[in-house]
Amino acid sequence: MERRNLLYIIIGLAAVTAVVGIILGYPKAVVLESKADVQTSATLWMNPAAIVVPGDNPLWFELSDEGPVVISSPEEASLRSFLPWPHSVHIQDMLIDEDRLVMAVNRLGFLVIIPWDAFRLGMYSVSDKENWNRYNIASLFSYHETPSLLLYRDDFFINNEDAPLPEIPLVSLVKGNEKPMEAEIPAFKDFPSSEGWDIESLNRGKNGAWYFIAAQKSSGTRDKLYYQIESLDAEPSSITMGDYWLAIEPESLANAPLLLKTIAEKAINARSENHSYLIEEVSPNIEYKKLYSKVSGESDMHSLFIYTEEDKALTLFSDGSGEASRKTADDSITSGTFNLPKLPADFFYTGIVLLDNTIIASWEEQQSYGIGAAGFVLINSPF
Repeated sequence: MERRNLLYIIIGLAAVTAVVGIILGYPKAVVLESKADVQTSATLWMNPAAIVVPGDNPLWFELSDEGPVVISSPEEASLRSFLPWPHSVHIQDMLIDEDRLVMAVNRLGFLVIIPWDAFRLGMYSVSDKENWNRYNIASLFSYHETPSLLLYRDDFFINNEDAPLPEIPLVSLVKGNEKPMEAEIPAFKDFPSSEGWDIESLNRGKNGAWYFIAAQKSSGTRDKLYYQIESLDAEPSSITMGDYWLAIEPESLANAPLLLKTIAEKAINARSENHSYLIEEVSPNIEYKKLYSKVSGESDMHSLFIYTEEDKALTLFSDGSGEASRKTADDSITSGTFNLPKLPADFFYTGIVLLDNTIIASWEEQQSYGIGAAGFVLINSPF
């Protein structure tokens, strides 16, 4: 299959391209000049890098070192060396912020997709590659109603001691700014990077509290301290390593909200294998990715990705098989199966969201702890 060329056209032809894409039912990607149009509310937020027209056929993007690039299919993705996941370019997490999808792209920054008009989506890149390519994204979450992520320096897979620690580990996506903005969490103030401290993780626990690890990485020491904070603006309380790992274990699927529990169990029970599952939920109703687990007799964990709204949901397995469910007026649930395009060997889907009527699913080429090519696909939803 030949690689589809990106169509470079001027802004004035974008609307024409959209109409053609709609008529043909075929997706398009249009690269725009980085030029704001003050009449368009979306560009009052940021300048678009591209306008995309989703369709019934998949529109594939690969994540290059410079950002997303249109490809004809993952089979045509670049032959990238497998790197340990903290050092590879891939979609680490996804978050719904109002009507926007915010993706945290490891080593690059924020990638945002927003409805541009009734038929098109705008794609925005908010990045500081010169700084971020030295660090890994630990987590993506909403802080003071602003999408934010935590950066840290990974020293486990690769000796990174010559790289400086993140001076301000928290960065936020602030409307009106084309660069990520530094922010501070009060609980981190006693762990400055100037004294060798690195905040390696920040997770929400089953009890609603937050938990983080402060690692001392100055010469000759590798101490790690574990903390709990009731909210991101509260003072931290020291806890043991065992309490930390127990607190951030995924919630049992048995305790999940009814809609999520029902559709997850239905999807899992439809499979003949008796696997254990790690279930990842993204929803406009939660400010971070939430984890659940369903443990069976098999110890290996498989992945199930779920996107939920008040009255509908999507489930997706890593092989691309999924189910679309909707809650009816009498609170019963109707559903139907769908399949995303089949991926090549050793490629897997790693997440799913619904934006307007478009499914956006991330994918990766995986080998043990390594990731090669990675990207995402856009396609019309089955709803």
